Amino acid sequence: MKRPAVFGIMLLIGIADVSFDALPEQSFYATLTRIAGATYPVTGTFEIKLTLDRSSRVFRPGLVADVKLYPAAQKKTAFVPAGTLVGGHGDSATVYAVDSESRFSPVPVIIGRLFGDLAAITTGLDGIDTVVVTGAPYLRLTAENITIARE
Repeated sequence: MKRPAVFGIMLLIGIADVSFDALPEQSFYATLTRIAGATYPVTGTFEIKLTLDRSSRVFRPGLVADVKLYPAAQKKTAFVPAGTLVGGHGDSATVYAVDSESRFSPVPVIIGRLFGDLAAITTGLDGIDTVVVTGAPYLRLTAENITIARE
């Protein structure tokens, strides 16, 4: 797999600034309280839940909002298919990195969180361009003797 899946910014619980078209001169403070455990399959996006700060205003159903998220912390994160992980224990696992000569070697990684069939890798994939996605569990005993046939 070229470039471990998706590189992005992993949102931790943070705050948001919410404004509504129907209330153009006002914005509201909200807290990011939940991130879905899996992506929506059609768009690849995550559903989130924002809790608006208590106010005297009662909002009606159907309002369209513009949301600006301000995460509490940001960390560059690689997302790889969960099947890429080998020998997981707690938040630690191993992936197999492939070098320019088609040899691979085990690389210890730290898993930030699982999102359905994707794993957010917070540590261990810096400088890694290619990882084994299919068949990784079968490489443990023979990894040094196998090279990859590239198409």
